[in-house]
Amino acid sequence: MSTCHCAHTLLHDSSWIYSPYGAWNIGNDCHGCDAQPNATLAYNHTWHDAAFYAPPNQQTMTDPNVPFTANITFNGTAVYVFCIMLNSATYPIFGASDISFHMDGVPVSTYQNSPTENLDTYTYNVPVFAMPSLEYGTHSLMIQNGVANGTDALILLDYIVYPKARLASMLNPHFRADDGLESTTPGPSNVASTNLPTPPPSSQSPSASSLSAKNSNSRNFLAIVTAVPIGIALLLGVASFSLWRRHRLRQFEVHRQTLQVHPSYLSVEHGHAQSPRAQKHSSRGWSEGSTSVGTRSPREELSTSTTSRIEEILPPAYRATA
Repeated sequence: MSTCHCAHTLLHDSSWIYSPYGAWNIGNDCHGCDAQPNATLAYNHTWHDAAFYAPPNQQTMTDPNVPFTANITFNGTAVYVFCIMLNSATYPIFGASDISFHMDGVPVSTYQNSPTENLDTYTYNVPVFAMPSLEYGTHSLMIQNGVANGTDALILLDYIVYPKARLASMLNPHFRADDGLESTTPGPSNVASTNLPTPPPSSQSPSASSLSAKNSNSRNFLAIVTAVPIGIALLLGVASFSLWRRHRLRQFEVHRQTLQVHPSYLSVEHGHAQSPRAQKHSSRGWSEGSTSVGTRSPREELSTSTTSRIEEILPPAYRATA
């Protein structure tokens, strides 16, 4: 079983056109129909019933000897038709099938089934038509039950499947082959997500090599998507570290310049270092280098204290010596 998003159409939905008018019945609601399959085994619990009676057995109210048709227009790259088969050969419960298919107005295939036993049993999900390769675009399919001047024919139309694999794979690298299957059934329902019954024969399924190529493309895409953010993160990290390091170096240079004092700003006399600011006070009565023995002015005390602090932070080459 494979999962797909399936679109189910109503009897009067514009996607399905039935002819002649009144010749088709919604099987699960047709209590007067001869064929009564198990609705729980039909896709979406519904199907369409049409019984063509060739002359002189024509029993419909439409023009005699006119085959019944069901037409649908779809967009896809392939199409498959599934029916329910009645395994009975006798009238009034006859299960003979004579179905022909026209694609885009051209007859392309027929399906005939003539039961030889009188069994009141049914076979479900029978693939009666397959067109596995179509150019993507809008296509029309006509399903015809019976042939003019032919034999009696019964059709229990269950559903059709048309995948959009090519378009989906171009738009989404993670596309899986069974994701693009769209199924439409002539029974009443709304668009929903459901399980697709048994798919067409394996000969009509995508090849292993094509699936492998799609998986490889998906892995490459994931690798690229993963590598790009990692590379960007690394570049941002390197840039951030470089900016931080430059900021730290600037702080260190500023700190060094703050601590450095040029030797010319200091004068050495009688074993004491004085700043130019301290020397300016000599004009007020103090000597430029020293005061009287045993006495120091307050300013000299301050100058000596300041000089001692400066000497503590200066490197040995800049310190005053006797």
